[in-house]
Amino acid sequence: MHYLTHSSSPLWKICCLLVFMLSAWACTVSLEFDVEGCPSIKRVNAVGIEQIFFSPFSNQQPANSDDTVAIHEFRLNFELTFESFQQAQLTPWLPGIAFAIEDCEPRYSIQNISNIMIILNEPFHGLSIGTDVAFLLSTNEDVQLNRLRDFSNSRQFFTFRLNQSIQGPQQLNANLIVSLRNGSTLNSSFISPMIKN
Repeated sequence: MHYLTHSSSPLWKICCLLVFMLSAWACTVSLEFDVEGCPSIKRVNAVGIEQIFFSPFSNQQPANSDDTVAIHEFRLNFELTFESFQQAQLTPWLPGIAFAIEDCEPRYSIQNISNIMIILNEPFHGLSIGTDVAFLLSTNEDVQLNRLRDFSNSRQFFTFRLNQSIQGPQQLNANLIVSLRNGSTLNSSFISPMIKN
């Protein structure tokens, strides 16, 4: 009977190579996943405002300043650009990891945001130019934007709705200002669709 030896078996050599590769990979990348098998929350800094857009969508296109939308359908959405603290990325050659990443919405712990403001460029809802109207906007969890301070479990896209009726059809013409902890800001102006009750 022929026995495979450690020194001669190709299978043994392949196993040794795989163990070595896994060990080296684990030294450079943290394999951290949450209870649903998704990659754990990544620590990042916000470095830019990628885009501002409005709901509802029509024919897969966001509402624009020429549209009129009902207040209960209106959403102010914006996307931030992030810079990660960890340069290493999970590589897709390990079985299962690529599928987990594709099925999970990334979550971020944003380290450098202090607060977010919406400063009027034109009067809105009886409020004058220069007023911060972040208190008029709320998350889906009913957190007012002016009270939002916890960015430890954030998505890349932020969505806010108007939390009270407005005085007749109006457009929200304002600056989105993301205040950072180092004293600098990220700024982008926008004009919403016409909003009606």
